[in-house]
Amino acid sequence: MYKAIILFFSLTFLVSCENSEISPAYSLILSDSLSIKIGSNVDPSTFAVQYHEGNLYWWNQNRSSISKFDLETGRSSQWLKYEYEGPNGIGNVLGFHIHSEDSIFIPASHKNIISLVNNEGKLLNKFDYDHPTEIYSPTSSLSRYGTQFTVSDGKLFFQSPPNYIAFESLSSQILNEYIPFLHLDISEATISPLSFRYGSELIEGQKQKSQSAICSHDGKLYFKHLYSRKLYIYDIKSEETEIIELPSTLLTKYSNEYEEGATSKSVDQYMNELIRTSASHSFHYDPYRDVFYELAWPGEELPKNANWMDYSLFLPYFIVNVFDKEFNLIAEHKVKENTYLPHLSFITENGLNLIANHPEKEGISEDEIVIHTFELIQ
Repeated sequence: MYKAIILFFSLTFLVSCENSEISPAYSLILSDSLSIKIGSNVDPSTFAVQYHEGNLYWWNQNRSSISKFDLETGRSSQWLKYEYEGPNGIGNVLGFHIHSEDSIFIPASHKNIISLVNNEGKLLNKFDYDHPTEIYSPTSSLSRYGTQFTVSDGKLFFQSPPNYIAFESLSSQILNEYIPFLHLDISEATISPLSFRYGSELIEGQKQKSQSAICSHDGKLYFKHLYSRKLYIYDIKSEETEIIELPSTLLTKYSNEYEEGATSKSVDQYMNELIRTSASHSFHYDPYRDVFYELAWPGEELPKNANWMDYSLFLPYFIVNVFDKEFNLIAEHKVKENTYLPHLSFITENGLNLIANHPEKEGISEDEIVIHTFELIQ
C-alpha cells in the first residue's frame, strides 16, 4: 500500500496560470492522432512502453511478450516472446529497456536481477546487483511511474528505490547508506553504484521520501524528486550535484501528512491523505526542442462517495509542465479527464506523445491503441 499512485489523464490541454509572476509563453496543441489496430496477442493496457528508432514497443505482461508498433504504417506485430522458466527463463518481469534490436534488458520482479536477451528471447546474460543493506526494493517497482532506465555514454542508469522506511527512522545515516542509483556498463557487463546521495534536504523541515523520476542529457542525469519541486542535476564525469527548485503554479500541495504515523493508520486514511498530495511521475528530455516535460498529479481532496481504490489505479488527470534548458516554466497545462495514463508517454521528432487508453475514456476500444501527438507552440 505504501507505493506512489498511478496517474491517468486526458485529451486536450487547458492553460491555467494563477500566479502572475509565472507567465508560460507556450501551449501544447494536439497536432496528430494515430490509431493502431491490435489483436488478441496484444494487451490493451500496459505498464511499460519505449520509443526506439521510429517504433513504439509495448509490453504484454499477460502474454510474456513485447509487441512492436510501426508509427509510420500503424501496423502492429509480436516482436519478442520471452520465457519464464527453462534455459532462457527470466522469471517474472516488470518492464524492459531496448538498447538495440538485439539487446533487450529486462528487470526481474521482486529480485535484484536484470536479464539481457536478444529479440528471439535467448538469454545472453544475467546481472545480479546485491545490496549492502535491506532498505532496497527492485528497480521494477517503478515500472508504472515513468522511465525505469536512461542511457548515457554507454551506461544504463536505473533507480533502486527504497523499501518502506518509517519517517521517524529516516536519518542522515540512512540516506548516506542508501545508494539510490546504479549503472550497468554495457560494454564491460558490470553493475556499479553511482556516487550520488540524497542529502539532509530530505529530512530538514518536512521529511520526504527518497524517490525520483529520471532522464539524461549531455552527460548529466536529471532526478526529479517525486514529492517536492526539487530537481537534482548530476554531472556524470565530475560527480557533482546541483539542486534547483522547479517553478509551478499548479503543483503546490506537497505534504508528508500521509507518512506521519503511517503504520498506525487505516488504509483508507493513508490513501485519502496520499491523494491530497502533489506528486511527480515522469520527467522527459526532448532533444528535438531542447525542453523538459514533467507529468505530475497536483493533489486534491477525494470527492465525496469516491473510492480511493479507483483513484489509486486510475486517477482522473495530470499536469504537464514544460521547462526550457534554463528550467524556466514555458508551458503548464491540465489535461482533459479520463483520457491518458502518465507512464504511457514518449518523445518523438513530432512532439510529446500520450497514449489515450485510460480505462474510463469514453468510447474506448480494446481493439486499438490510440496515440495523440502534441506540439509545443509559442
